[in-house]
Amino acid sequence: MTRPMVYFYDANTGEEIFREMNDAEYEQYLIDAAKAEAELAAEAAAKAEAEALAEAKRAAKAEALAALGLSQEVINLLAD
Repeated sequence: MTRPMVYFYDANTGEEIFREMNDAEYEQYLIDAAKAEAELAAEAAAKAEAEALAEAKRAAKAEALAALGLSQEVINLLAD
């Protein structure tokens, strides 16, 4: 597998350099990529947890309304 390329531009000479990452750069690249992947996984887990909590609240509300013998339409009418 080839390593990602890095780009350098020397403003004094106008020289542009494209080369593969060296060992240290590649190691840091892998660390950064792993951190980014972990952050995305944590965000997805938090979103899933929030959605599950919202669904549980909706279900609890529906149960409470059913226990009172009320429908959402009646609640909406009373709220206006």
